[in-house]
Amino acid sequence: MPLAEDVLPEQHGVIQIMDDLVINRTPGASQARLLAGIGGPLLLGLGSGISVSAGFGAFGFSVLLDGIYAITGLPLWVSQILITLLFYSAAGIWAGIPLGAGTLPSLLLIGPAISLGSSITPDTVAFSGNLLAFVVGLLFFALGISLAAAAALGPDGITAMSLAAEKRLSVAVPHSNFILNFTAITMGLFLGGTFGPATVVGLFVTPLLIGLMLPALRQRLGSQ
Repeated sequence: MPLAEDVLPEQHGVIQIMDDLVINRTPGASQARLLAGIGGPLLLGLGSGISVSAGFGAFGFSVLLDGIYAITGLPLWVSQILITLLFYSAAGIWAGIPLGAGTLPSLLLIGPAISLGSSITPDTVAFSGNLLAFVVGLLFFALGISLAAAAALGPDGITAMSLAAEKRLSVAVPHSNFILNFTAITMGLFLGGTFGPATVVGLFVTPLLIGLMLPALRQRLGSQ
């Protein structure tokens, strides 16, 4: 799911890309954009899961998913799909936010990818190995968001809710996005979810990485 949860508005040199995650249901989307729309959610989920397995905590909404797992034993991909469906339904009923071709991969791939990523790093790996896994996970996470943004094929669940809040309450997308993530992290911690440096680092470093990756990807995919 999550998930464009760590994208911040343009300030202090950070590029605002929340508005790039808009609905684009153009039938003639290129094959490269379609592949990016699938690969983005996969890498996003893998990156978040790898960070968890490395012991550095989860990114954004993954804290809530981990908390739900701690309480109920529900697999991450199941809770991710349920929450995403809830967000899509609420955004559609409340503000009439439509979906796009990129929403299906976001719905079906992020959760399983988080589960897969969380099983990659063995518990016996030394600290240096865990640190490397965290760095790789962070890069995958940022690249996944950037690919999904460059593909511009439809919003993920969190972005759909952010767009709904912008439409109905005139709350800027980055602000509602932050509120959603803060709420999810708080709930996840209450339920026993994993919190760590990745949760904080992701909020600040991920936008910088996206600012570096996104322009080149958009030019490459021809989605500008």
